[in-house]
Amino acid sequence: MRNRKLFMKRIIGCCAAAAMMAMLTGCTDTAKENQLAYKTVGINARDAGDYTGAADAFSRALEQSIGIIGADEIDLCYYKADALYRAGDTEGAMNVYNALLAYDDSLSEAHYLRGNLYLDQGNATDAIADYHEAVRLDDRDLELYIAICENLTNTGHAEEGQEFLTQATALEGDAASDHALRGRAYTLLGNYLEADKELQEAVSAGDTDALLYRGQLLMKNGDSDGAKVLYESYLEKKGENAEAYNALGCMEMQCGDYADALNYFEQALANAEQTGVNPQEILRNRILAYEYNGQFAQAKIAMEEYAATYTLDADMQKEYTFLQTR
Repeated sequence: MRNRKLFMKRIIGCCAAAAMMAMLTGCTDTAKENQLAYKTVGINARDAGDYTGAADAFSRALEQSIGIIGADEIDLCYYKADALYRAGDTEGAMNVYNALLAYDDSLSEAHYLRGNLYLDQGNATDAIADYHEAVRLDDRDLELYIAICENLTNTGHAEEGQEFLTQATALEGDAASDHALRGRAYTLLGNYLEADKELQEAVSAGDTDALLYRGQLLMKNGDSDGAKVLYESYLEKKGENAEAYNALGCMEMQCGDYADALNYFEQALANAEQTGVNPQEILRNRILAYEYNGQFAQAKIAMEEYAATYTLDADMQKEYTFLQTR
């Protein structure tokens, strides 16, 4: 899912393009086994909050490639740049991006994610250029248009973001997910009438996420009872799990209902503890909910608890610094 979460989607990158081009052909079974082992080490380190160690492990995994670059190697590049960004090495992540696109400039996701980095650095011009290239290369991906709009809107470029949404609503497609995502786009544009038509079609066709999106739409229209029915139906279909509660919390955040969002995040955390799910993302979102709800003391306490367990990435370091001033 492309930043359907409250935090930036993983940022991808790769090793130097020259090194890629110089690689030979073929790859031994042992090298592939070592590559997978290093990748596993990297993922475990990332999940534990050791982003520097994760980036090193992903680099070691890439070093096992003795053949042409394939999907596994590109995926490792994605993981590596994500770890670099989370470790606070934005320049390193950007270098990885640049190398990957020098190797293959037709990778839509690479353009999108490099655009995210540019935006994070305050360079909206280059970010938007990358975003346009991303949708040019993958012009059927409705989620991509929506993610771009949300990124731009959240950084003060709502007008530019709405241009991408307008393009999204013009895309054809009769699958349930197409109707759901067009409905989401119309909702973000403020065209609630068209949004409701699309979302009702998606719900009738059995799209579970459309229940969530239409619930948000009803909340915006003041129908909290109707929204609650749809949210309960969403939980029934998804199962009462941490992911579902976290999604509901994020949806309430987007509606500005921070108290209700906190309630969902608490339920997500309780479920995560029972089922052994990594709660890191939920904890991050709870901190934001406290902050936006004006509960700065609780946000500060939650941040201290978070920092005691996880290494702070660039986003959370900014959040931590902000909360120290409140």
